This record gives sequence, structure tokens and C-alpha cells, in this order.
Amino acid sequence: MQIFDILQSPSGRRFREMVTAGFYDRSRLGLWLFEVMGRQWDLMSGWSENLIHERFPGGATWSLPIWEFMYGFEPDDTLSLEERRQRVVLRKMTGNPPISPARVEAVLSALTGGGVTVTEDVAPYTFRVEFHPGPPGDVLEAALRLLREIKPSHLSFQVVQRPVIVTRDFYAGVVQEIVREVIVDS
Repeated sequence: MQIFDILQSPSGRRFREMVTAGFYDRSRLGLWLFEVMGRQWDLMSGWSENLIHERFPGGATWSLPIWEFMYGFEPDDTLSLEERRQRVVLRKMTGNPPISPARVEAVLSALTGGGVTVTEDVAPYTFRVEFHPGPPGDVLEAALRLLREIKPSHLSFQVVQRPVIVTRDFYAGVVQEIVREVIVDS
């Protein structure tokens, strides 16, 4: 192993550049000290950069059990990481009643991945929820369960699913060319 092959850590290399040149470049012990300190520094900087994502449940990995505890969920290892995140995020979004129609639209759109429109007062104490396009059956069931949890208890709702309409445009035409010859005598 060459003496310069010792330093593999980017932070260790930066540390070596901060001290007097010529002395530590020739010392195996000095270079190994920079390498060990650099590896630890790289590890800690990785953790600190990861903390940015852990602040919010949508990007949480190791802090997800803490988020689940905060929002009253039992940790369920049968769910995927993304499903666990989603239920915490949805609970966080809907945690403060009363909930407005715009909030219902945002929550249901986040769950279904499609467009949702909420119309109030379609009948006494009734609102309408339109899904466009209509989500698949299992997603619709989950959306309706969530809607029953978050809606005000004195209101009922109607559900409308808009089908996906596929249109294809067909263009046909004729090109006609008229040529006029003009001769100018000079």
C-alpha cells in the first residue's frame, strides 16, 4: 500500500489540507489519524443530512415509530414503509377538526392520487365528493373509510366517480392549390 492510498475519506483529505504540508504527508500514523477522523466526520455528516428528512413523517425512516407514537398508531410491521408514512401524514393533515371542503379535497387527492371535488349543500346536511378519474376499488374503500373519519359527524355525503374518457382526434383534409400566373409587360 502506498502512503497516499491511506486517505480514502473525503473529509480526511480536507483535514490534511488544513495543516502544514510536508510533515503529515510522510507520516503513516498522521495519515491514518486523518483517515479515522475523516470516516467519523463523514458518518456524522451523513446522519445530520438525514435528519432533515426525518423532521417530517413523509421522509421518515428510523424516526417513523416516533411519529406513529405521536399520532396514536401502533407500529405495524406488516405495512410497507410507504404505507406507514402515508397513514401518519394523512393523520397529521386531518388531525385538527373542523375540516373544510378544500382540506377534504387535499387529503383525498393525496390518498387517491387523482382529482377530487367537494360540493357543499347538495341536499340538507349533505355534501358531494366527486372522484375524477374514479380510483380503483381498494383505494376507493380506503378513501371512504378516511372520509367517514374526518367528516363532521352531522353531515352525510354522496360519492360520484367520473369515468376516464379516452378520446382520439382524427383529422382529415384536402389540400388544394390555386396557381395564378400574372405577366407584366414592361
